[in-house]
Amino acid sequence: MFKKIVVNVLFIGVLFALQDDIKHQKAEKSIKQAKKPLYIPLVERYILDELKSIRIDNQQLREPLKICFIF
Repeated sequence: MFKKIVVNVLFIGVLFALQDDIKHQKAEKSIKQAKKPLYIPLVERYILDELKSIRIDNQQLREPLKICFIF
């Protein structure tokens, strides 16, 4: 009984490993077939988001300084 459970667990583990390997191979194939690099829009979006957050932080830092100089 115990042997059957162990064998089934190992079999299921092997199936999951094979399935992950197949998915990985398909992903690599689709990446190689892409004409343009897929990361460029993501990098551009990241830079734009970072720039926006820096501008917001800069604006928030200026507001308390304006209040200090008024008084």
